[in-house]
Amino acid sequence: MQGPDHQSRSAGFVLLKEPGRIRLRSLLNIRPPDYPEAVQWLEQFYQQQAQEGKGHLRRIHSPSGSPPQAPAEECGAPELPRRSNLVVGTVGDGWDPSWWLSRPDRATFDLIVLYYGRNASFTCAGCTHIVHSRGPKWYLYYNLTESPLWQQLLERGYEYIMLPDDDLRMDTCQINTFFSALKEFSVVLGQPSVCRGEHSYTCWEELFQDPQYRLRYTNFIEIMAPALRFDFFQHVVRYTLEGTYTGYGLDFAWPALLHWPRNKVAVVDDICMVHPPSPPGGKPGGLYDVTGRFTQESGYQEQQRTNRKYNYWQPVVWSHGFLWKTPKIFGGVNKQQRYEQQQQQSVSSKDLDDEDSFEQQEDEKKTLLAAKPSTRDSRAAAWVCTVGVVVYLLAYAWGLRGGTHSRDLQWMNAHLTQIGTCLALSVAAWTTALWSTVAFRSARQQRLVWPLRAALALATLLFLAWDHGNDFHRHGLYNWLLFVVISLPLNLVLLGLWAWYCAMTPKRFAASFVGAGVMMAVLVTVALVHYKHVWYHGFFNHTMAVGCPPGGCNETAVADCSFPEALPWVDLLPPGAQNFWTGSQQCKSRQHFKADFTDDGLLTIRGCKHPEEMAYVPFPSTRHWPVEWKTYHKASYQNHVLQHMKPVEYTGPVYVPAEALLARCGKEERLLVRVRPIRERKDPDPPLKTFTGSSNGSSSQQEQQWQGTSGGSGGLTGKVTGVATGSGARQTQRQPSGAGAKLNIVFLFVDSVSRRHFFRRMPRTAAALEGIAKRGTADLYQFFRYHTVGFSTDPNTHALYTGTTMEHPGAIPVWQAYRNAGYVTGSAYNLCEGWGADYNQRAGRHDHELVAPFCDPEYHPITPDGEPYKIFQGAFSILRRCLRGRFVHRYNFDYMRSFLRSYHGVSPYFLLSSFHEGHEGTGEVLATLDPDAAEFLEELTPDQLNTTLVIMLADHGLTMGLNFLFTQNGKTEHKNPFLAMLAPRWLPQAYPELAKALRGNEQRLLSAFDIHTMLHHVLHLGDADQASAAAAAAGGEALRQQYPGWAKYGNVSSAVQWGTSLLAPIAAGRSCDQALVPPDNCMCRL
Repeated sequence: MQGPDHQSRSAGFVLLKEPGRIRLRSLLNIRPPDYPEAVQWLEQFYQQQAQEGKGHLRRIHSPSGSPPQAPAEECGAPELPRRSNLVVGTVGDGWDPSWWLSRPDRATFDLIVLYYGRNASFTCAGCTHIVHSRGPKWYLYYNLTESPLWQQLLERGYEYIMLPDDDLRMDTCQINTFFSALKEFSVVLGQPSVCRGEHSYTCWEELFQDPQYRLRYTNFIEIMAPALRFDFFQHVVRYTLEGTYTGYGLDFAWPALLHWPRNKVAVVDDICMVHPPSPPGGKPGGLYDVTGRFTQESGYQEQQRTNRKYNYWQPVVWSHGFLWKTPKIFGGVNKQQRYEQQQQQSVSSKDLDDEDSFEQQEDEKKTLLAAKPSTRDSRAAAWVCTVGVVVYLLAYAWGLRGGTHSRDLQWMNAHLTQIGTCLALSVAAWTTALWSTVAFRSARQQRLVWPLRAALALATLLFLAWDHGNDFHRHGLYNWLLFVVISLPLNLVLLGLWAWYCAMTPKRFAASFVGAGVMMAVLVTVALVHYKHVWYHGFFNHTMAVGCPPGGCNETAVADCSFPEALPWVDLLPPGAQNFWTGSQQCKSRQHFKADFTDDGLLTIRGCKHPEEMAYVPFPSTRHWPVEWKTYHKASYQNHVLQHMKPVEYTGPVYVPAEALLARCGKEERLLVRVRPIRERKDPDPPLKTFTGSSNGSSSQQEQQWQGTSGGSGGLTGKVTGVATGSGARQTQRQPSGAGAKLNIVFLFVDSVSRRHFFRRMPRTAAALEGIAKRGTADLYQFFRYHTVGFSTDPNTHALYTGTTMEHPGAIPVWQAYRNAGYVTGSAYNLCEGWGADYNQRAGRHDHELVAPFCDPEYHPITPDGEPYKIFQGAFSILRRCLRGRFVHRYNFDYMRSFLRSYHGVSPYFLLSSFHEGHEGTGEVLATLDPDAAEFLEELTPDQLNTTLVIMLADHGLTMGLNFLFTQNGKTEHKNPFLAMLAPRWLPQAYPELAKALRGNEQRLLSAFDIHTMLHHVLHLGDADQASAAAAAAGGEALRQQYPGWAKYGNVSSAVQWGTSLLAPIAAGRSCDQALVPPDNCMCRL
């Protein structure tokens, strides 16, 4: 015995059984007409469907189980037919009664015409009633149901009612057969199929006659000829006609009110009706012409009103598994056997009344044969889907090939185009296979649509499970992410186009699509022309000079090389478009306590709610470690850092000698960094130079002098003097400037940033550099034709730092020359590896080095091989780079600020800081560096800028991502990295020829070898043993004669390849060979 709370579920509705009544709740919120009679009828219908097992289709055979045969009675009716059906047509002056009443004596239906024409003497011999009335079709139908005549019609007990348009062609026999099929299969809502042919039209392919079936079950009935079970019409549908004029929206709303039963809504293929295309603008005096006189509401507006009335919306339809505004065929009753019998039957054996009857039957045969292409289309779609799947599987699998080891960059560089092509082909094939299922028409194909789509989605996941590596040997994770990043937006666009197509007629869609396409093409073209123009621009709107000088090319005036012209498609994407799905680009701080670590090493922890759990963990100093410890191989660097980290209990403010530490409060930690000024250099390290003099700010050479010797490897000369002892202290000395003064070097190295991408994603930093120049505190130089010498970081930084190629490991880095000359050197490298160990097989010792904190497992994932290539974690991830609640690069800037506080005005210095935010495929993470880099540059004081050469550069552009893989613009930007410098304002006065050369070289072809040469040139500016500045600035042999002198203290490797210093003039028309750019890497050509 079931209790009162028992629930019966059926296809999205819940029938709550309670004593005395049944309460209906729609799981999908389809709202029935607001009439108790309609609600009660629908409740009974849903309950009946639940008892019958709603959703089980009768397929292949008729209900009796035997193949269907042609009706035995003539004209689809017995000799004395009972008129159990009703046809109500709204007709105008162009309608001919013989279209529907060709055999009035054989009709199984009564015909009532609602005449809206202007002929007062209109008659219809075979019609049951003629009602003269003006108005739209559905307005007239509703008025009929409210008239006394309707009450008379109700007494006749009709089984079905049909509401056809007056331009439809179907004879009495066809209408009889149609009603017979509805009754035979207990259809509640149906329509005749539409004949195929030149003079018959419908915008819905699913409604054309299919010769394989007697009828097909669907979720859509077009309003031009709906037939409804009379009780459904009387109790439900007639209420939907109130306030309806065009009928738009009813064709989808009626099946929804029935809740899409799988065997009660059908298109009858036993017959077909001819629907002539309407002339443009409709027939004069026709139905739509009349409708326009009764309402100002468009058909689309009425459809929206109908949708709101019955809550028929996209999510509701999608939740039931249908596409929005798209008919779907569920299955049907097969009549192939009957069709074959009809084709075999001889024309002479038929009872033909006259020649017209013979021609009519021939036309019916042609109509059946014309329907065959639908089957061919389905087969073609199946073949397209099969080929698409095969091509997708092969292309994607081929694109997963990799090098022989995790850092086999040479193999990857040689095969990157092939991998990109395979990836693009796999996306195209996968998308083709997916969308070809839309063209599946047969019942068997319809059953395979969603399983096939699910299988395609599963295949992508299986590929990811098979290969989810993220290095050069196994790079499946990168491939999968690129596949998703391309295919997901592509298919969303196609889905939008499909929904757009389904929302209107094909002609309207074609017109609107062409119009929108032309508008979009114009906008894209204008944008691309603009961005192509912007591509050549730099600071102060200066541009890369292209072509001959203004006076033309001649023997003395030649054009500089040019990069290939390409469309910057990537500029069409707004900032953040490629990684918005990764979430917020801000780091969230989780620490609820405060900690300070001053420049003199005083650590103070405050605000900790768990004093008993306070501690600090110093990071080890790595500057003296051997090469074997400072390599990423087998996670050596990370393992040694973690082994040296030991927690120390915190009991109060304490001096900690480390330069980096973790302050701990319970489970919360803060990372703190500072520079610990060196007090002495132990032998055999070179002595440290310091400045002495008055504190009045004078910069004359007579009042300033060097303390210590300038070279050699002599003994210790003493401690650094004048060092601040607190984070807020200020220096009392001032570093000399002007001719003969030694320039400090601040090196901001930003990995994988092209010249154009710097302006694209770092606008605030660009504005900060321009602002410094505008304020007159320094001169800004930019270099438009800075060119790579290799594919990746390895060859480019090797040339930049050592002046040698990768074939010469162990070369002396340039900072060693500065250190030998008495400079303090420092490096902040936010990657858990040592450049010298991994790229040069040489430690390349600095006085200060910040690397250890970036081996923290929260930032650098622990892996057996130590590889940093993790796509969602570490220095190369596509996510924001966070460590202990702060951007990783902020620790670089904190360290640099402490370094400048400690040494500016005390000793000359060479400070290198490397940032890796640009080293990822989306090109978006770089934007997180922008505000902090701008802030650091704006904090530089006039005195610091007056004594420092600030160099900001990259090694190359992006070597991954959509722009690089699939566009020429990406490949061009890869070869044209960013390079700019801030030089003191006194440089043009002290060395006018050098400054003139520096400005002229902004347009010349440069390489990392030239920058390396310039760094040595800067180090030796003002040396007593150097030739005059004018001779040095003359370039060529005059400058090259100085090179041997630069190497006398062991500052330069014997394998060095000298370029041309940027402080010396470089001739226009320089070739890649002259700039030491390998031919296979050259893209800027004359």
